[in-house]
Amino acid sequence: MQSSHSMQRLHNALSSYYHHSKEFTSKARTIIGLIIFFAAFIPAHAQVHVKLQQPPPNMLRMADLWKLTLNNPTTLTYIIKIEGVLDEGSEGRVVTGTSGSLTLPPGHKVITYDDVKQSGSVTFKPGKWQEVFIRTGNAPSGDYTICIYVKTKEGEELGSDCIHQNVEIVSGPELVSPYNGEVLSTAQALTVTSAALVPMFTWLPPTPAPKSLTYSLKIVEVLGSQPPEDAMLKNPAWFEKSDIPTTTIQYPLSAKKFENGRSYAWQVKAYSLATQVTISSSPIAASEVWGFMCKLKTFSVVKCGYAKSEFLGTVATDWRIQDYRRALWPSYGTDEIWGTDAALKWRRDIYKKYKVFKCTLALNHLENHQYDSRIVYAPDSEIKVESFFDVYTEVNLKDLKPPKDPSDSIPTEMVPLDLKGLSFIVNIGDIPPEKPEPPKPKPPCCHETRRFLRTVETNWHLHKPPETVSRPPSGRKTIVGDASTVIVWYKGIYNEWEIRHCGLEAGHGGNHANFNFAQVYTFEKSISKEILYGVGEAQNPPPDFGLPKVPNPPGNVVPQQNLPQGIH
Repeated sequence: MQSSHSMQRLHNALSSYYHHSKEFTSKARTIIGLIIFFAAFIPAHAQVHVKLQQPPPNMLRMADLWKLTLNNPTTLTYIIKIEGVLDEGSEGRVVTGTSGSLTLPPGHKVITYDDVKQSGSVTFKPGKWQEVFIRTGNAPSGDYTICIYVKTKEGEELGSDCIHQNVEIVSGPELVSPYNGEVLSTAQALTVTSAALVPMFTWLPPTPAPKSLTYSLKIVEVLGSQPPEDAMLKNPAWFEKSDIPTTTIQYPLSAKKFENGRSYAWQVKAYSLATQVTISSSPIAASEVWGFMCKLKTFSVVKCGYAKSEFLGTVATDWRIQDYRRALWPSYGTDEIWGTDAALKWRRDIYKKYKVFKCTLALNHLENHQYDSRIVYAPDSEIKVESFFDVYTEVNLKDLKPPKDPSDSIPTEMVPLDLKGLSFIVNIGDIPPEKPEPPKPKPPCCHETRRFLRTVETNWHLHKPPETVSRPPSGRKTIVGDASTVIVWYKGIYNEWEIRHCGLEAGHGGNHANFNFAQVYTFEKSISKEILYGVGEAQNPPPDFGLPKVPNPPGNVVPQQNLPQGIH
């Protein structure tokens, strides 16, 4: 059909031709006149423009089927109905719906799901479709086409629009280690002020795993009785890192240290590399929030024992009166006192002064010695001087001056007079000899090689809590109303490696030797299977793959890129 604007141009052209052409016969003029007359009354139904709104990526909710804008550029007001259909590539038509009667005046009109569900009807294809939309709020994974048709109440189409939407439901990353509620511990020496607890964080990729993924890890402290989920939402980040290319990360030694007796929560988010990834980017999927606790074990440590000393010189105490005696002498044959004698004993002590260094590290440490130091004094000798003099009045001892002695050249330090039981007064035999520091131990050789041992599998574990559904297992009959159980099982596949370290010192000559061996694992892939169990049916896991079994996760898991390059 022609637009109203086109009709007007046709009307004007024919009218002009009708009045000005001399070649038209009377009959032709009559036919053209009838065309112009009826063209003026042809309704411009095709003038309603329909524009569907594209849903967000990987999302298709019921409301998205009815998000559209209508544009009626004519001067007419229509009574319309809106018909919508949803087709899936392999399932065909899965949803149809029709609105009630709506008024469409000239201009723009926005249509939403409310305009359909209040007076219209929606029909789902038999099977899972209605249950999935109601339970999850989203269409299952699939390749969809949404079409909308605007029609008059008589059924004549005024306009339509179709869009394509691909939905790929991605489950969040599956956390593996540390598992929820795990207590992480590390040995801490009693003489060490802090210990570094550096756990390995491991998770499984989303399923189905999109290509080109990167991850972020966020750790928060859990305060008091907070649930981990609440802590993750409200508490500041203890540690946060984005752009992690693998599904494992070792907590950095340089990061803020975990504190003894504190609890923490962690979560992993997955991002598509199609967009630049930052902490503020929108993830395509997020894991659950798991919690763990840190506990440090303490033990006594045998110290290195290395000590040395530095002689600082000979020092002495001040002179002091050790003894004072006074004698009265009476006159011969009388009771009168004719004289007084006084005897003084002066004393000062001589010490050897040392600075003693003791290593504070543990026995057999490899790094350089680290010292505590203190000043000590070792008794060397003592000097005593006795003097006598006559006195005829009371003597003030404070006014007496010490004697002159060759030891006056020795520097005087106010060493306490009571020498017994003081830690800084030691026997000369207890002072370590003055000796140079021993040569620094050489670091070990860094040469490492790897050897592939085997591929292993973990036991089957529950991927998430079992769900109860109303449909029976495929090909089985069940009583109406009986509930079946859906269990999603998963297991990890790992590669086992032997790592060989050279046991010689760095820079050694000749071939590598004195090897030490370690066993590590690298994550290969995860496998999940969904099984529907009927009423009373044993909920056994799927069969294993016949590979050697290891715990879930196995100990000492390292990123693939951390393996040595060399092979032995």
